Amino acid sequence: VANEETSLNNSSLQLIYILRSLSLKGYREETVAAPPLNRTITNYNIKTIEANFADSKNNSNLPVTNVWILDNKNKRYYQVNGTLGITPISLNLKQFSSYTIMVELRNGDWGFVSPEEIDSKMFEPNETQVFKTKVLDKNLDTIGTLFKSVIP
Repeated sequence: VANEETSLNNSSLQLIYILRSLSLKGYREETVAAPPLNRTITNYNIKTIEANFADSKNNSNLPVTNVWILDNKNKRYYQVNGTLGITPISLNLKQFSSYTIMVELRNGDWGFVSPEEIDSKMFEPNETQVFKTKVLDKNLDTIGTLFKSVIP
């Protein structure tokens, strides 16, 4: 389709369009979230952590329905079911590797956690990490706005 990526960048924040846009950007979905993400990719220092997400504006806990971990270096991503903020979510992350997290919220809004926020955390055992999440409005923001912040 001519100008498909441009059209998608101007689209509203809907999952089907976000996944199509990732595909056009060369990202591939991993079906297994547990380390290793891919046996051909170095998986040194991937750690399983427990995480919650908090709104970067007011620090309130976010009701997350789905989480997408983007490995920007290897152009791969995987999805994890959220817990609506009731319990922490288990994630496999690798610090200092340009990972980004996208979250879908219960009300349909989207959010993201920058690689800098992930890298600033100390992944200690038995400690739940709280990631400051920038929230985007599903009705006002576009996929282009999301990816401008998510993909370096």
